[in-house]
Amino acid sequence: MRKALSLAFIAAALLAGAGSAVSDSTARSVALVETAAAAGTCPVPGQRVKTSSSPAIYVVDPDGRLYWIPSPEVYLSLFRPEAGVTIFDNLFADCYGGFGTLSKGHLAKASGDAIYIWDGHLGGYRWITSPAVFDKYSFAPDKVTTVTSASPVVGEWRP
Repeated sequence: MRKALSLAFIAAALLAGAGSAVSDSTARSVALVETAAAAGTCPVPGQRVKTSSSPAIYVVDPDGRLYWIPSPEVYLSLFRPEAGVTIFDNLFADCYGGFGTLSKGHLAKASGDAIYIWDGHLGGYRWITSPAVFDKYSFAPDKVTTVTSASPVVGEWRP
C-alpha cells in the first residue's frame, strides 16, 4: 500500500507532539510517501519508519537503534524530501523497547571530504563513512553545513 501524505499529516508526523508551529512552506517541501511493511518484520538500518497509531517518524541507525526525528527542521536538515516512510505496526511490540532522539540533528563538514551527522543522543558527531552510506540513508547533500570543528567524534554512521 502506498499513499501520498497530506500537508497536515506531514506537519503532524514531523512534529509528533513537539508543540511548535510548522510553516506551510516547510511542510510542503517534504513529499513523504508512506509504505506499509509486511506483518512480523522489523526495520533495517537506513529506513525512516512510523506506526499507523502515531505521527512520530524515526530513523534506524547503522547499529539498528531507533532515533526519533523531533521536528520538520531536523528532518529537512538531514534527509532528501522525497525519502519515504515505512509503517511498522509492530515497531515497539516486536522490534524496539525504546528510542533515542536526533535532537539538533544536522549534517556537517569541517575540512576535507569527511561528512558527519550530529547525534544529540550520544553527544557528538558520527562520521558518515562513505558516499554509499550517505545515499542509503537518503541524506541531503545540499544540507551539509561547514563547521569550524566536527568535535567530538563519538562514532561512525556506516553500512
